[in-house]
Parts: sequence; C-alpha cells; structure tokens
Amino acid sequence: MNLRGCATDVEMQKQLLVHRFKFHPRDIITLSDEADMPPTRENILTAFEEHLIKQATPESVVVFHFSGHGSRVLDADPIHADDLNSTFVPSDVDGDLEQVDDIMGKTLFLLMSALETEQVTAVLDSCYSGGGTRGNVRIRAADGGRTFRASDRELAYQEKWLTALEAKQKINRAEFLSRREIGVAKGAVIAACQRNQESADVTFDGFDAGAFTYLMTQFLWQQTDSLQSTVSRIRSDTQQLSGQIPLLDTQGSADEPVYFVSLAAQATPAEAVVIAQSEDETTLWLGGVHPDVLATFSRGNTLTTFSEPDSPLVITHRAGLLATVSSKAPLPIDTLLREQTRVLPQSLTLVIGVDPSLDSEAADIQERMNDWPHMEAVLPDADGLYGTEIHYIVGRMTNEYKARLINLKIAAKVTAENSLGDNAKVREAASAEIASLSEDNAIGLFTQNISAGIPDSFRPAQEALQSSLNQLFIKLRSLLAAQVIRATLNAQSSQLTLQATIKSLESGQMIASVTTGREGSATTPTSMTHQLKTNERFQISIRNFEAQPLYVSVIGVRPSGDLIILLPANVSEPVTLAPSQTQQIPEPAAALDFTLGKPGYYEAIVLASKTPFTRALRGLSVIAQGTRLTEAPDSNADLSGLNGLFEDFDTPRGEPGSGIEPVLAVDAIAALSMTIEAVES
Repeated sequence: MNLRGCATDVEMQKQLLVHRFKFHPRDIITLSDEADMPPTRENILTAFEEHLIKQATPESVVVFHFSGHGSRVLDADPIHADDLNSTFVPSDVDGDLEQVDDIMGKTLFLLMSALETEQVTAVLDSCYSGGGTRGNVRIRAADGGRTFRASDRELAYQEKWLTALEAKQKINRAEFLSRREIGVAKGAVIAACQRNQESADVTFDGFDAGAFTYLMTQFLWQQTDSLQSTVSRIRSDTQQLSGQIPLLDTQGSADEPVYFVSLAAQATPAEAVVIAQSEDETTLWLGGVHPDVLATFSRGNTLTTFSEPDSPLVITHRAGLLATVSSKAPLPIDTLLREQTRVLPQSLTLVIGVDPSLDSEAADIQERMNDWPHMEAVLPDADGLYGTEIHYIVGRMTNEYKARLINLKIAAKVTAENSLGDNAKVREAASAEIASLSEDNAIGLFTQNISAGIPDSFRPAQEALQSSLNQLFIKLRSLLAAQVIRATLNAQSSQLTLQATIKSLESGQMIASVTTGREGSATTPTSMTHQLKTNERFQISIRNFEAQPLYVSVIGVRPSGDLIILLPANVSEPVTLAPSQTQQIPEPAAALDFTLGKPGYYEAIVLASKTPFTRALRGLSVIAQGTRLTEAPDSNADLSGLNGLFEDFDTPRGEPGSGIEPVLAVDAIAALSMTIEAVES
C-alpha cells in the first residue's frame, strides 16, 4: 500500500527545524521520492554515516526523522518476549518470506551509538504490525513477523558497526544486549505509536501526512516545552485522530527541551513563515496552524509581522499548508507571522464517510445525509478510502469491527500497564466494554480509522432506517457544533490575556493548563498528567489578566460528542470576569462536585470576549439539549442555532472577509481548549 503523507512529513520537519529551531538549511539532508536522493537502503545508511556520524561533534545537535513503512523481523538476540525486532522499510526493499533488507531497530541503536554527541533525537513515524487501510487512513506497516528474517547484508552491516564501536571502546560486545534492553543508545527516541500499535497516514484539508508528525510539528511551532510534556500534550490529539499513543524513550532526563535546543536558541512561536517571495505575491508555510483550525485559514484571513502589527497581510489563496498573501512590499524569507483576524466560513461542513458495511443501504444513506445542512456524506473508492478529509464514519457494528475494537482495547490496556499480558481477564473486560457500546449489526458512528465507536451513537439493529438516521442527526449536530467551536481556538494568537486550568481536588495536582499569549506557553508546568480518575473530583479555574472585564463561558464536550454548558448556569445571564478575578467551576462553596464518571477523553473549551455572546450560548444550549426528532431533518431550516453561531464575536476590520461571514479578531476574543483523559478508578 503506497503512502501519500511521508514526503509531507519530511517537509514539515524541515520547515520546523529551519524556522523554529534555527537549523541551517544546508545542514539538513532530505531523502524522499520527490527529492534528488530517494530513500533507498543505501542512501539512508550513507546519509547517516556521512552527514551525521562523520560531521557530529560533542556539541552538535542531531535530528533523524523517518516516516514510512515499518515492519518486524525475527531477532537472533531478542529483547522482547515475541522475539521480534522493529524495522524501517526503505523504498527499494522487496524481500521475501526468508530474508528482508529492512533496517532494523538494532542497526539504528548502533548508528546512534556511533555519534559523538549525546544531543540526538530520532523521530519515527512508522508502525510494526498489519498494513493496508483502516477506515480513511493508510497504515504505515509492511508485512512482517516471525517468518521474516533480516538479510545477510543487514546482519553484516550490524557486525561491521559493532566491531568498529567495540574497537573505539564505545560498546562492549558482551554488554550490547543488556544496553539495548535498558533503552535507547543515547539522547531520545520519539515514536509515533507504541510497539503494538499502528501509525496512520491521514488525509487532511488539502494534503496527506502522518497524523503524529503533523500534530507534533504543529505543537512545536507554537509551544516551548520539554520532551516529556510535548509527548504528553499531543497524546490526546493523536489518540483521538488516529488511535495511536506516542512513545518517548530517553537515555537521560525527559525534562530536556525538545531536540535539545534551548529556549533562548529557538525562534518566536508563530502561525506562519515566509518561504517564497515574488514581485506581487508572498508564499507562506502554515506550520503553526492546528488541523481543527486550518479550514478557517482561507481567503480573507489576515496575518501580521511581529515588527509591523498594524500592517495586515490578507490571505488570497490556500492549498494545504501553503498560502499566498498580498503584500505592498516584499517580505524577507524567514519572516515569522502571527494571526490577526480569522474568517469563520459559513461553509464549515461535517464530512461523514459511508462505510461498506452498510451494503445496499449505503447509497440511500448518503443521499439522505447530503440533504442535512452543513453535512456531507461520501462513499469510499476502490481502495476503501474516501479521497478527502472525513470526520466520522457511519457504519454497522459487524463482527469484524467488534473484534478489531476489542483488540485495540486490549492493546491500550497492555500499553497502559507496560505489560505484554493478553490474558483472559483483560479480553473479557474489553469485550464487555465493546458489547456495552452497541448490539450486533447496529448502525452508528466510528472514528475515521475505526479505532473506536462514538458512545451513544449506535441505534438498535431492528430500528427503521429513517428513525436511526433521525437520531444520528442529533448526534452529528452536536459533533458539528463542537467542530465549529474548535474553529475559533486561538490560545497562542489571542491578545486577550487569560489562563484556564483544571485541578484535582483530591490530590491538589494541576491536571491541565493553557494560557493565551506566547509568553505564557514557555512557563507551562511540565508535570501535568492530563489524566483524571473517573471518580476524581476536579475544578476548572479561569483568570482574567486584562485591565477590563471579560465575558466568559465554559463548554464541555463529552467522549460521546455531546455538549454541556458549564458556565453560565443560565445562558440568558452572561458571566463577566473582572480584572484580576478568578472564576472557579464549581465554586468552593457550592454543594456540587465535578467528576467525569466514564472513561474517555473530555474537553473543556473556554470562550472569552470583550462583548457578551448571549445569542451564541442560546444556540449552543438548543444543540446541547439534544432534542429527539420524529421526522427527517428539514434541510432548508436553520440548524437549531448553529448558523450564525458566532455573530456575537463578529469584529470586522478593513476588508478581511466577505461581509457575510463572522470575522474574529485576536484582540477581541480568546478561545482555549483543555483535553483530559478519564481513566478507570
């Protein structure tokens, strides 16, 4: 199965290293099918030797990034109970069931050991089991397992380096196996997923990329954080997007800065950077824009340079992560840009893939869903993919899908407990959890890679199709509303100074925190877990650092996608937060406790504005109530308050938008999100 996002991953990493971490372009070598040097086995190994090993000094900072297929082969000196060693599959490897020319993890260990510096990071976006497609994603894995063995050439290459390292007294051959069991050779390895998981190649808005690489590089454009905190903070996004849990393995402290580049040596966080310039047009790389927000970076949005904040640059076109802006004077390459205004397009749409499990009903379901406002249903192509970014998949809970979800639950449990145990008790618990999700053959919603079912979305198998679709519409309306709210998120670009936190009332520990403005991002605590036990009491706090009052609201999003307005208690009575005031939810004096109750990912979205947004809250309140339908949704009717949801925030300036769509200014609104995982008590 050919992957589409690996070249994008390499470009994302390169742009990040050059413009955010200040690597010189000549110090970066790119191997891809689109580059002068394809990623063959010989080229990968030669580049590592010549460019990294021979040039690195003890003071050097080294980054090795691999995106592509992964596999596993039988290890003659195994360090895992299954006797397998993970591999990277170069572009020219065909192989057979007897011997494969993959590059083993053991080889990477030896190559990293040969580097003179301890400041080395390997970023690996590949996986090691089962290829093909899952829903709308391609799995980055080639066939592998106990019947696959490393080629004689690969074993000879390992022997060459083991002999050389032993001669330099860098590795004692007798201790080599025990050192591998301890962990990485030196520095840090950041992997896209756990050893027993799949890494996904995903279609985003106008491009394909590795789910992990996109989310990690985008986070690093905006945040300055430690290795451990970075992996922890992107974990919820990767798990929800593609079902994978990133892995960090370090030789030293996990509190080291990412890539071992100090804060002082990094560039200012930004949404975009100038990468090309012509007489009348400037091309930008939108590396700092989150996938939830990317669709809003379209014609009419404005950005500014840090030196001239009053000279807006208007986006004229966007294709994937590239955008063009009109500028009165040429902008130097490498100029960093921050957001000023954002246009919320009225065309924001929830895209639903119609799964083949629906058989003869698929075309009928597609036709009916396409009549729903702000929603689009698409059928898969011959490869089983949808050819566009999708948000959810509607399908039946078949025996195949049920078995898949059970196995994923077991893998997650094994990962959480750091154990290889796949015992009967774990399987029984996973089976019971999936059984509680839906009955056999029920119609409901899955994530885009079918790694989870959306809670409370499955309808009884015997229910009439129209009735099932009516109730699915209620669920999708809530999911759409959450998507529209996320389209306003601007914690890093907002000029309103605000902080939101989630604290455990049981332990007193800070669970999650987000602060607007770029200064706050550098001081975020690194010890936050982003996890709460299901019965653990917690409190949300919002502090206003502005010199004027702000209108605030907190909207909760449950794992099912259902919304709950946590603040204000009455949507007709807006809550104002005075300067230097902190709002706590629930109030300490209130006879009310917040607990999450069920496992899963929960989100708290904090909205703050200089003006009240009562209309928006009323619209969200209608959606949050989840009124049941007795007949088909009216495609000509307003989507129960969703249209014009953010007219309250409309703050046009100059000519950023069409005059119809709401325009959000960073000096008028702040929208922050905190995601936490509820785990079993």
